[in-house]
Amino acid sequence: MTTTRAPVLQQLMTALNAHDIDGFVACFAADGAWEDVPSGAVFQGADRLRQYAQLHFGAFPDVHYAFAAPVCGGDQATLEYTETGTHQGDLPGFPATGKRVQLPVVSVVLLAGEHIQRLREYYDGYGLRQQLGLVADTPGS
Repeated sequence: MTTTRAPVLQQLMTALNAHDIDGFVACFAADGAWEDVPSGAVFQGADRLRQYAQLHFGAFPDVHYAFAAPVCGGDQATLEYTETGTHQGDLPGFPATGKRVQLPVVSVVLLAGEHIQRLREYYDGYGLRQQLGLVADTPGS
């Protein structure tokens, strides 16, 4: 890691894999945000970040994140990871399916001091719905 602000990324990775909601929220600035780009959802501020973590860990109680080394430069970083878990709880618009998913993800992070100001998460939303059995395996079928 090439920036003095990168320790927060290790804290984030540790908190996510430990399902440590307080640790997750502590990684963000007071007005920090997690943006789920494919769904259009933005969780800004400690209460909403906590809500996101509770929702996600509730829907995927066995979720695990396999991280590649972050790429850092100045106030920006990129995280690449694969998220795996079993969909055992409801998400808005996605009732629990009991299906296991494996999802490649890239997150673009804006750092502010020793915290995350904004994390934008990018993944294949259609591919996720396919794995959950919510859409056809091939378009048009």
